[in-house]
Amino acid sequence: MWMYNRTLRRLGEGNAFFTTAWIVAIIGCEVVLPAVYIIGCRWPWPNQSSPKSITRVLLITDPQLTDQYSYRQPNGIRLRLTELYSDLYMRKNYALLMAFRRPDAVIVLGDLFDGGREWGVGDPRFEHDLRRFQRIFRRNLIMSTPAHADSKSEMGFYVAAGNHDVGFGSTVVRDAYERYVKVWGKPNYSFTLGGHAIVVLDTVSLSAGKNDYRFDGRPYDTASSNAATEFLDEFSKSQSSADKSLLSNILISHIPLFRPPTASCGPKRYNPELRQGAGYQYQNLVTEQLSNSILSIVKPVLVFSGDDHDYCFAQHKIGDQIAVEHTLPTFSWMQGNSHPGYMLLTLAAWEEPMQNEGAVQLCRLMPQIPVFVVYVTLFSLMLLTMLVRAWRSRSGGSGRLPGSYGRGMMTKFNVLRQLLRTSVVSLAVYMSSVLFWNAV
Repeated sequence: MWMYNRTLRRLGEGNAFFTTAWIVAIIGCEVVLPAVYIIGCRWPWPNQSSPKSITRVLLITDPQLTDQYSYRQPNGIRLRLTELYSDLYMRKNYALLMAFRRPDAVIVLGDLFDGGREWGVGDPRFEHDLRRFQRIFRRNLIMSTPAHADSKSEMGFYVAAGNHDVGFGSTVVRDAYERYVKVWGKPNYSFTLGGHAIVVLDTVSLSAGKNDYRFDGRPYDTASSNAATEFLDEFSKSQSSADKSLLSNILISHIPLFRPPTASCGPKRYNPELRQGAGYQYQNLVTEQLSNSILSIVKPVLVFSGDDHDYCFAQHKIGDQIAVEHTLPTFSWMQGNSHPGYMLLTLAAWEEPMQNEGAVQLCRLMPQIPVFVVYVTLFSLMLLTMLVRAWRSRSGGSGRLPGSYGRGMMTKFNVLRQLLRTSVVSLAVYMSSVLFWNAV
């Protein structure tokens, strides 16, 4: 009996230990460590000191909300759990960015949804995904949208069109494109931010006809590509005015610009090098001819692109100048990159507009897969420990078979009770973190 009572005390001590371990693990993985990643990546500072003004811009790409199209999941609990973990990760990190980095503006470089172009007019799945997007990024959606980009405000939330939103090139989906314009505004626009002209260009629509890597000569809807071409023409004419030509231009393109097949993305990339390729409703790079045309008209000092889901550094020569392009990693952990990220851009304005400059910093979000590894490992250790203690209690601590069937059954009951208690407490702590991130 003394041995049995001591075993029960050990089970209780083990329960307290694992309960504490679960609380520490959940708070650490869901709150503390994500915040550490955000706090550890600071705003970059321009090369020159004492600028006239500083504007801080948060750049995000390819949130690409995981939905029914992503893994061909039917409506049900699996799809809801997939959406929950996809959204929770981005909502949590975005809330931390708003709290600790407080950007003056946010620009999303396209692919807002994964199945956006697949949902027809009036499809409730699009409305469902739009509500999800608004919940994740709601803090800035009330500020402004591209539809209001003609205003003088230097604060806002701006988006670019991605191939998952409207389709690509010669196969842009007319209904999806028109819905995008209705919800977000025109996909081609420019505005002034921090002494720079931000040029958001719909390169997915521009990549039609001869600029479509897989174009087969069949007729296609030219409405979206014509709109992008007209915007480029008008922008080119506007650059002749003295006041605008002094501003440094920054190009926002969902599709990365062309670079030679031998070009390297640099050491900050995790996946294989970025190369030209194409498939259903996508193309890895803008064609060389179109890239040269865009660069010669916009003449950007910086280019930011997405689509590839991993980071890539590239340089483009424009006459005697160099334009630096940063292709950003996806903001989601469910889009083929286990190291999601974002970019911080500091725009410095001076008395002389030609001195205006931008400084960039690539940042990574806390990986999600290791979090699940921690949870599975901790649960396995907890279960194994309790099973071993139950077996030892049944054998009297010596490894022999128990002499009393009832005592063994009572020990099993206590093990299950302790396991249930720990699980309930852990689940309560985890759900509290979920509710917290959905409320902030």
